Amino acid sequence: MEYSSSNQRSSLGLGDTNDVFKKLSQTQIKNAYSQIPSFSVEGTNQSITAWLVAKHAHHGPDFGLDPDKYGLTQGDLDSIAKNGLINHIRFGGAVPNEQYVQALQKRWKTFAEHKNVRNCGIQTVIGEQCHVFKHDRTRIFLSFKEDSGESFTGYQLNKQQSLDHNKYGIIGNDYKN
Repeated sequence: MEYSSSNQRSSLGLGDTNDVFKKLSQTQIKNAYSQIPSFSVEGTNQSITAWLVAKHAHHGPDFGLDPDKYGLTQGDLDSIAKNGLINHIRFGGAVPNEQYVQALQKRWKTFAEHKNVRNCGIQTVIGEQCHVFKHDRTRIFLSFKEDSGESFTGYQLNKQQSLDHNKYGIIGNDYKN
């Protein structure tokens, strides 16, 4: 996939500008992202899909990604967090490109497979039953839907959220999208 912030080109299988993306339905945008292969977590039935990662692109910095390297700004990530990916695109925001999405997929995969990440089992995350992986020192977690094994969300918890998770096994208060 190509991306250049100067001409706003993205080749998510469509090869057109953000202006074209603004006119697409959620299903069409989801289908464009579905052209990017999923990543599998080794030894599990869990997969990290491009669509879910794109919807949670604003959590990339929690996993060490610099949005500027991928033609995105912190303003774009803030807009995705506040408005959701579809509205962000409809409002003319930059489309998270394939390189960014794949880099975040790879970071999520590496995180889930890391030896210092605790497998917390099945827990409630924002009302969904999910398989949760958490690194206690950094307070970063990653979750996968229990029924489908598909990636759900992942980000860095604040100190109180992490303590509450450790005590109650639930993630979801003060959720930042």
